[in-house]
Amino acid sequence: MVSTQGVFMSIVSSPCIRNCCLDEDDICLGCFRSMEEIMQWGSADEPSKRNILMRAEERKGTRQRRCEMRQQKDDGDNR
Repeated sequence: MVSTQGVFMSIVSSPCIRNCCLDEDDICLGCFRSMEEIMQWGSADEPSKRNILMRAEERKGTRQRRCEMRQQKDDGDNR
């Protein structure tokens, strides 16, 4: 944590991009955190926040790969 005039600020910033929309698994399509992770964020310590960010990045990559695979399948079906 970093102190600025006696106020402690988090080093790990929230990944929220104000594009909140949950999928069928309660994962935000904006930041890729679970609903539980979003609710825990404010009270989470720095290591926990880094773990949340790591899981969110993994989810984002998985979703992107699935979308790419669907697009390739759709492109193949349209030929």
